[in-house]
Amino acid sequence: MLSVTFLDRDMRASYYLRAIGAALQFPASIIISSWMHHTHFTIERMTPAWFIPIVGSLIVPIAGVPHGFVEISWFFFGVKLIF
Repeated sequence: MLSVTFLDRDMRASYYLRAIGAALQFPASIIISSWMHHTHFTIERMTPAWFIPIVGSLIVPIAGVPHGFVEISWFFFGVKLIF
């Protein structure tokens, strides 16, 4: 989200924020996905906060394409579609 905010102001800061965010986004999505498939978590224990890392997969491509990371942006967009 910060990388999108800095996109018009400072391309270099946006680039580094996007790289850090994308590097953290993928493991967070995998962890949340594995939690959703456990049988000991009932629907009553799941909250909307569990979907924040998944929605973040949609934010990564917004800043990724202007920085030239088209393939990685398509990857994160595909991850979002699967969820």
